[in-house]
Amino acid sequence: MVYLLIIVLILALVIHYDIKGKTHNKVIYYNLVLVLLIFVAGLRYRLGADTTNYLYSFYHTIPELGNLKPDLWNWDEEPLFRLINSFVKTLGGPFYIVQFIEAAFVNILLFKYIKKHSDYIFTCVFFYVIWMYTFYNMEEMRASMALVVALFANDYVLEKKWIKSTLLFVVAGLFHKTAYVLMLASVLFFPLRKNLLNGIFFGLGAFFIGIFVQENFGDYLYLLDVSMAATEDMAQYMKMTGQMDQEGRNLMFFFVNVLPFIVYPSFSLFYTKKYNETSKVLQVQPMIIMGIAFVAIQASMQLAYRFVHFYAIYLIMIMAQMFIDVVRNERSKRRGKATTWSYIKAFVLVIPLMAVLIRAQLDTYTRYYPYSSVIEKSINYEREKEYDHAANSNEY
Repeated sequence: MVYLLIIVLILALVIHYDIKGKTHNKVIYYNLVLVLLIFVAGLRYRLGADTTNYLYSFYHTIPELGNLKPDLWNWDEEPLFRLINSFVKTLGGPFYIVQFIEAAFVNILLFKYIKKHSDYIFTCVFFYVIWMYTFYNMEEMRASMALVVALFANDYVLEKKWIKSTLLFVVAGLFHKTAYVLMLASVLFFPLRKNLLNGIFFGLGAFFIGIFVQENFGDYLYLLDVSMAATEDMAQYMKMTGQMDQEGRNLMFFFVNVLPFIVYPSFSLFYTKKYNETSKVLQVQPMIIMGIAFVAIQASMQLAYRFVHFYAIYLIMIMAQMFIDVVRNERSKRRGKATTWSYIKAFVLVIPLMAVLIRAQLDTYTRYYPYSSVIEKSINYEREKEYDHAANSNEY
């Protein structure tokens, strides 16, 4: 119920502010939604498969500050997240304090980034909530903290401020080393992403690169996995490599998990460049194309979905731009009043994408629904069956 109430609130704000263009109290409501999302993630109780692995690590393997070893600062040890855990543990805090810190860090920076680059902030938040919110806040906690730092590093790449971008990527890498891969990708492929046509060829090339990498290096790709479960031990590593095989990767998989996230962002980028060339979101066009390219790689190498998550916010922003522009452009033709026809066009466009996103949520339904908080600590035994962990239910 808590998820539904937040979604209904956001949809009301989409209509009032993004479609109708109202501005009164816009920032207040934006911050209200931000606070609600932080509290939902911060107060969660055993939601998300990776959460219970983080939980076990917090109570059983993370040392207090006085017992930290010098090798913590090795480049590949990802020390910042461990330091946060160690600091909270040293002060005697429970694990949900770590959840609050992560949720606040990720969502505050993400909301700031959306506001910086999107004209339709509530629509972006809507797609974020139904697509990436549970991943960023209830699964990939370390990677998500790296992700939001990397977003601002990408801005410096686009501005060719290489020192600032490198420093931010290093900070992101101290949360999770995947950021170093993204830094190389952003710099190496930057010259290839100057326009949409180059981006199309880049995406096609990325698809075949994915096939080559999968065929020749598939057994080692688990080293790039960003989930907590895959970093705990080698057994979990090998278990996660099941994501990389091609079994079950049929035509339906392509149409449901890959094609929509190539077609919708590509069409949205084309539409925005044609009908709203002054849009703020076009400032990050190269990153949008990078996101589409990683989706193309995912078509041939499933593990690449981890990198898709790092660029998902760019795909969200460009799709939000297109959907609202469809309504607002019709409004301008009708002297500022939205028509039934304009809503129908936007509705028809968004329904297939919504069906795909909702289907994806249903696949992992029991991980997040029903909602349980640290206040009432209800145990969902169907959810517990999905978890491969040693964390006890009384540890929080």
